[in-house]
Amino acid sequence: MISVDQFMLEQNLKIAQGSLENAVAAANYCMQIMKALLGAGYAVEVHDVINRSTNLHTIIKALNSTGHDRLALYSRSESGKYTLFAGWVEFIYDNEPKYLVSDYSNRFELESILNRVHENHFGSEK
Repeated sequence: MISVDQFMLEQNLKIAQGSLENAVAAANYCMQIMKALLGAGYAVEVHDVINRSTNLHTIIKALNSTGHDRLALYSRSESGKYTLFAGWVEFIYDNEPKYLVSDYSNRFELESILNRVHENHFGSEK
C-alpha cells in the first residue's frame, strides 16, 4: 500500500513534469514566432527591456522576465530605419503553450504570420 506522503510526492512530480513540458513547448513556440516575425522583416521591441532589435538572441534573452511581455513591431521606413510602427503582440507565459499569444493588434499581415506559426506548431486546432 502506498503512503499518503509517497502519493503526494508522485502527484507533485507529475505536476512538475507537466509544467516543465509546458515551459519547453511555450519556449519552442515563442522561438518560432520570433523567427517568423524577424523573417517578415520586423524589428522587435520588448517593452521596458530592449529597443528595436533584429537580433534573435537578444530578443529571446529579453523575454519572460515578468511572466508577460508586450512586443512592439516596427518595419523599415524609406530611410531604411525601423521607424514605422507595424503592430504589437502580447505574450502571457503562464497560459497553456497554445495560448501564449494573449492578444495582438488587428493587422492582416501580423495575424497571418501568427496563424501560420500556430498551425505549424500545434496543427489546425485553435
